[in-house]
Amino acid sequence: MRGAGAGSRGKRQPAAEIEDEDGDGNRRGDCRGFKRVKRSECKTMAEEYECPISHNLPIEPVTASDGKIYERKVIEEYIKEQGDHVISPCTRQSMNTEVFPALCVLNNIERGIHAGVYDGELAETWKQRMKMKKTVEDAQKKAEDGNVKAMRNLGDWYKEGVHELPKDEAKAEEWHDKAKVKELKGWAENGDSGAMYDLGMMFDNGNNGLKKDEAEAYRWFKQASDAGSVTGMALVGHAQINGWGTKKDLSNGLIRLVSAAKDGSDLACSLLGQYYYEGKHGVEKDAKQALYWLRMVVSGELKYKHLTEEYTEKARHRIRDIEGGG
Repeated sequence: MRGAGAGSRGKRQPAAEIEDEDGDGNRRGDCRGFKRVKRSECKTMAEEYECPISHNLPIEPVTASDGKIYERKVIEEYIKEQGDHVISPCTRQSMNTEVFPALCVLNNIERGIHAGVYDGELAETWKQRMKMKKTVEDAQKKAEDGNVKAMRNLGDWYKEGVHELPKDEAKAEEWHDKAKVKELKGWAENGDSGAMYDLGMMFDNGNNGLKKDEAEAYRWFKQASDAGSVTGMALVGHAQINGWGTKKDLSNGLIRLVSAAKDGSDLACSLLGQYYYEGKHGVEKDAKQALYWLRMVVSGELKYKHLTEEYTEKARHRIRDIEGGG
């Protein structure tokens, strides 16, 4: 009896067939888990899973609190637009904001399309959308592994809201920032002093997705300086003078700053002009020296220009103040 019972429960049921409506006997394929249906019933089956908002078969189906099946992206956007009081697009009754994955629905759609239960434009659209979803998943995996092109693609897709991704400026910026930082680090590892300087600025300002970190900023500025960056040398000197990210060292800091200024850094000239104008950081107030360095800033003849117009205007203001007897 035990053996007979086990055999009965374990008996494999035959795969269901899809019939033609006219009963011509031609097989349309099989779909395990589907009932035997006629072709006239296929449209009804497809409509059961069709998202009532997008009117497509969902590639990421969810069940909402109204009991209906939706495309996740579509219903979440709908709920967001509704605000505090959400009305079901189907029942027109109040509904909450929770949605739950409907994996069994996705499995049934996949089996139905494979078996030919769903065909035509509805099925072809679903296949194309699933292909795009796979493209995004592949890009995400590559991006997580450090692929810069994949990071940029994700940023572009989120910015435009394509490839089944929602339009999301924050995520677009996040992926573009990651791509920029990863690319710069690659260039820096190959000795690019400009990339080292840019990384230092990112850590110094705390932008492009990086947290503000004075020690890390100094490290990159020092590498840039050692690799021949004049502006990097100016920033190392400035950091040493102020003790930002490194031990305070007025003497060596001033030596680096003067050297960078003589090599043509408008930043170094601006800082020296400020120090002599205010009499700070171990430098005595000296109008003549201040004028010399500030005039270099506004001359437009320096080789390395990194100052914004705001700081150039500050240099002009200080020149006018000194010349006016201030």
